[in-house]
Amino acid sequence: MDRRQRKTREAIFGAFIALLAKKSFDHITVGEIIDGADVSRATFYAHFETKDELFLRYFKDGLRELIQREQAQLGLCKPAQLPDDFWVNHVIATFVETVRWWVSHGMKQTPQTVAQYFLAVV
Repeated sequence: MDRRQRKTREAIFGAFIALLAKKSFDHITVGEIIDGADVSRATFYAHFETKDELFLRYFKDGLRELIQREQAQLGLCKPAQLPDDFWVNHVIATFVETVRWWVSHGMKQTPQTVAQYFLAVV
């Protein structure tokens, strides 16, 4: 990704984060995101297929940074034979699916309980 693309993506993420601070995900529109990022609709869709993909990509990028920074404190241990990027991707995918499971089951458990479930299996 070149510098211009990174700046565009950062602007979109920034607008999205600002909107999330004000309202729930369900009430945010692509129009509001592109207005806040000062990009065209075509530019938004060149980077993300949907608002859901934007959220998922933002979520995964944040998780990647958190895992790389806090791996030891989270109690995560990478097997030596695995490449770092493969292992981090696996942990992220597992966490995303854990959150999907939690939401699809009515979020009956507390976030702390779900985090404990996740940490118990990775």
